Amino acid sequence: MAMHDETLLGWVQLHERSWGQERYKQRPTLEDMLKAPVLAFWYPSKRGETRFTASIHPTLRDLNAYATHLLVYSKVEQPQQRLARLFVDGRRVRIRGVRILIEELGQAT
Repeated sequence: MAMHDETLLGWVQLHERSWGQERYKQRPTLEDMLKAPVLAFWYPSKRGETRFTASIHPTLRDLNAYATHLLVYSKVEQPQQRLARLFVDGRRVRIRGVRILIEELGQAT
């Protein structure tokens, strides 16, 4: 059983209670989170940090770019964060799949 409500408001409340007046880089305001077209909550990957962070995006394209980067460079770089929850227009959504596009490289000259 979850320790908080799994709705947008539940996650926003959890975030606000966890962080209080503390700031982190690009922390969205409460108002911005509630109005965001795309709001992502992230698990921290730093040891010892237990609080989720939030980010606002105009479209899902930003998250697509992040996921693609993880796929291509995961052996080179440790991810800074992992996606915990995703809300689009206030509704919880999940990533159902990933599509990889492949193209043939031209011959080297």
